[in-house]
Amino acid sequence: STALVVGYRRYDVPCRVDVLVTEIFDSVLLGEGVLPTLRDAHARLLAPGARVVPHAATIMALLLDAPTLEGMFGLRAEGPLGAGARAGRPAAAPLCSPEPIHCHLDDLVRAGHAAPLSAPFAALRFAFAAAPPPLHGRAEVLVTALADGWVHALGVWFDLQLDAADAVHLATAPECARVGGAGAACGPARDHWRQAVCWLPSPCLVAKGDV
Repeated sequence: STALVVGYRRYDVPCRVDVLVTEIFDSVLLGEGVLPTLRDAHARLLAPGARVVPHAATIMALLLDAPTLEGMFGLRAEGPLGAGARAGRPAAAPLCSPEPIHCHLDDLVRAGHAAPLSAPFAALRFAFAAAPPPLHGRAEVLVTALADGWVHALGVWFDLQLDAADAVHLATAPECARVGGAGAACGPARDHWRQAVCWLPSPCLVAKGDV
């Protein structure tokens, strides 16, 4: 849509439009450039009061204990698998990829590669009915640990609020998001949109009840 031109005579659309329907989301919502695309659409293509579908979106997450996955996807500063220790030097710290790993979280949990340590929580929310602001800065969310363990990563998915009345949602939540009795909406398994694992800079030890 950033290449569309509004106007008569050989342009893409004759005037600003009243409805925009978009699906430029990856498994973590933002990876296909939805925020800058919507900012451009609001600035150039949409009429005042235009309806945007989805109306808003929330990035959801939960804490994961995933030492096996850290061993699979982590890198080592001094070579693979702690080569420094075998050479008589201290073992190198793991350097996990900053890029999300797209996956089906339920498959990892069932295989014993990851275990949820918290209920799902809303990490970030975006309103699409108005131009979304640039993504910068940081957000702080208080999360309570439901079990003892090491937090290696966040399991991440999204929840789309399709209408302004907040009556219709489309979510990619896994079944494991029901941990602790949380009322997460879990739809059918999807291959187009999965979930993702986002690594912490370093593991964090938590006890049940820690915030």
